[in-house]
Amino acid sequence: MLQNCKGFSLIEVMTGFAVLILSILVFSPLLEFLYKERQTVQQHYLALAFLHDLLEKHVINASMEIETTETTLKNTTFYITSEGNSHIHKYCVEWVGANEREYKKCIQAK
Repeated sequence: MLQNCKGFSLIEVMTGFAVLILSILVFSPLLEFLYKERQTVQQHYLALAFLHDLLEKHVINASMEIETTETTLKNTTFYITSEGNSHIHKYCVEWVGANEREYKKCIQAK
């Protein structure tokens, strides 16, 4: 009944294994890049939320002054600066993302 079933030859198994290893080698750097970019987007949202909180505190307490400060949130160091006059305040946050690029976001309040 199963007289002509010889199975896979060694060359077929080695070819399949080589294709598997090659695909892993091609896709692992891509997955690492996507992971770092995803972390950077999360850091970006965190920085914007932090700036929004600063803006709310400024609106509630108009005499609040922040010159330059440094804070760490979720393993990311953010540098916050403030500048402005009696009418307009500008808050800026700078950080180095997970993808090792520098970012800066600013927001203004009256």
